[in-house]
Amino acid sequence: DNGLPTPETVISQDPGPVVEMLERFGIVLLKSTNLCGGVGHRILRRCGGQITTRIRERTYHVVFGERNRILEGTLVLAPPYYAQRFIGTAAQTNDRVYRMYVVGERVVMGTMRVKEGVDTPEKSIINVATGAHYEFLQTLDDEMVQLSLRVAALIGFEVGVVDLLRDSAGRPFIIEADCDGCYLYICRKFQET
Repeated sequence: DNGLPTPETVISQDPGPVVEMLERFGIVLLKSTNLCGGVGHRILRRCGGQITTRIRERTYHVVFGERNRILEGTLVLAPPYYAQRFIGTAAQTNDRVYRMYVVGERVVMGTMRVKEGVDTPEKSIINVATGAHYEFLQTLDDEMVQLSLRVAALIGFEVGVVDLLRDSAGRPFIIEADCDGCYLYICRKFQET
């Protein structure tokens, strides 16, 4: 609504909007609403009349129901549904996510999560929990900095992060914004890094 470049997003208790998004794009990212680190995120695909996802090299038929579970080759997904258009196509993948760290009215640093061997959309869920590693950015991209500051101002956070990725044309997309909690969620990997 504020003219920021974000993937088309659906948040709904009803699976209908997710199915409609799949009909238009053929592939979407269904984000987990109660886990972090990319755990529980799923790439959904629509082939013909069937919705599928892959979990550890196995393909599951997807249906929507009242609680999450797996039943003999079928993955049942319960609401709420938080789906984003996959940036790229079934043949294009992303192997990095940029994170801008906002403090007050400045971006004080940036990192990049990089994952090797990304050759399918399913592998392009870029998080440390899925095999990525952090690299500190030596220089910050001015466009990403400006977008991150706009997001922080709109949301109203004083300390937080904005995650971005680039599409195949190099355009940045904001995929997530987080503020810190009492357990320092946004910095939990810094000691290791």
